[in-house]
Amino acid sequence: MFWYSNWGASFLFFFNSLDKPPLRRNISLKAARLEHVRVLTAPLTFQQHLSLQEAQQLSLTSQKDRLLWKWTTHGNFTTASAYKHLVSAGKTDTPFFFLWKIKVPPSLKLFLLLLARGRLLTQEQLLKRNLVCPQGCVLCNDNCCEPALHLFFNCPYSDSIWRSLGFQVSGMPPEASLQEKFLAVFSPACSQQRRMSLISTTFWTIWFERNNRTFRQQARPIGAVQQWIINESTIFMKCC
Repeated sequence: MFWYSNWGASFLFFFNSLDKPPLRRNISLKAARLEHVRVLTAPLTFQQHLSLQEAQQLSLTSQKDRLLWKWTTHGNFTTASAYKHLVSAGKTDTPFFFLWKIKVPPSLKLFLLLLARGRLLTQEQLLKRNLVCPQGCVLCNDNCCEPALHLFFNCPYSDSIWRSLGFQVSGMPPEASLQEKFLAVFSPACSQQRRMSLISTTFWTIWFERNNRTFRQQARPIGAVQQWIINESTIFMKCC
């Protein structure tokens, strides 16, 4: 009964190694304690030692046992405290949280997150998956494996689009990573929804233009692309 009594949970639930056959049979707990007999077949783990020390520090009273909820000051369970604990436990620090506040469609926000994390299926990513694809940037005809860093920042065609809209991405340090350049473009505009929407639409349009040239063999001049970006971002600001 001692081992299997439910004191909130079975004693063996916390100390499962105590269920092993003892080295000396037919010995009571009192005798084992007095005679300092080693009755366990295996030593306690470090975590079990800590749990045992915690149990030894408990002060027993004559009051009736009751369950306490550790996430509230009064010890009573509330759904609000449970929800708050679960949400806070699942939080991770991310520099891209601001993307969800931009006034663009949800699909474009997801696209931006994939871009920022380097998950867009560019030629570089397809080659990593052992998929055969033509190599080279379709926007500037550069003979590269089309990394996202080139496609959105280093490509002369993309740089021309950025400059036509008033953004200078070519002046960034060449050794900067994709994430660093991505955040640097958004950084000055984080308090301006209009500019954030314009930047987001520009990223998406460069990808759209790349796909048009890759799969449809259709190309547009920079002036037409610039006007299309302005029109689309204006619509997003009104509708999102």
